[in-house]
Amino acid sequence: MSKIVVFPASKKDKKAANKEELSKLTQHAGTIQPIHQQRMTLSSVAKSEVNSKVSAVDTLRRANSDAKLIGLRAKVKAEKAAAAAATAKKDA
Repeated sequence: MSKIVVFPASKKDKKAANKEELSKLTQHAGTIQPIHQQRMTLSSVAKSEVNSKVSAVDTLRRANSDAKLIGLRAKVKAEKAAAAAATAKKDA
């Protein structure tokens, strides 16, 4: 059935279906959509494989800093390139 029926919340509900429409309804008796849940698998890592000299906090701090400063670093690099091109032009 492709029609949505609104069941009455109260007796005064005018937007809900009337008694005739409600008596014609049948309930679907099959699988509408199967639910497939994926199971998470965990893998263990041996302690010898983990680099204990690298700190996760330091790695995340550096990554955050790099993300913040990427535009500024590109601007400074472009300014240095423009200054080097200007000095090369003067010398030539």
